[in-house]
Amino acid sequence: MGAALGSQKWMTLKQHDSTTQCLQRLKEDGYKIVASDLHTNSLQSNQIDWRQLTTNGSQPNTTTSTGSEADWKVAIVMGNESTGITPIARDMADHLLYIPMRGFAESLNLSVAVAVLCTQLDHQTMLKCGLTTPIENRVLLTWLARSVRRSWTILEQKKIPVPFVSMYERINNVTTRP
Repeated sequence: MGAALGSQKWMTLKQHDSTTQCLQRLKEDGYKIVASDLHTNSLQSNQIDWRQLTTNGSQPNTTTSTGSEADWKVAIVMGNESTGITPIARDMADHLLYIPMRGFAESLNLSVAVAVLCTQLDHQTMLKCGLTTPIENRVLLTWLARSVRRSWTILEQKKIPVPFVSMYERINNVTTRP
């Protein structure tokens, strides 16, 4: 995570023993799995109506938007630039997508590809902050604790109460440990 330049302080990570275990858990939690893949069955990312990728079993629709935001639980799997996703991820994915490109290049840097997808999601108003104020404050405090040296000591000296014992406390059943 050294290349992330500190973004891991904002991220919530969960470690799994295998790709299968991770994707199975996501499916059990009601997520649709969408994987990026240069496959003949892949849909162009800019033509997907993301609201149609709901947990009700519907197929992706590229024309209309009727999916409820409450139903919208999608996990996007991105592969690396040289080998893409694993065969297991391809087999377990509910839908495959690719980012259409012009020219001779066949892939984008991972961070660029994620930025393109996030922009497309944002254009369809699918990216919304769903944190309650207490959880948002806890995430902010966790970031602050990870970013400022001796932050716990400073907070104690200023008599500012810390609402949790560990900066790696579980938030919504997910660890905040980088």
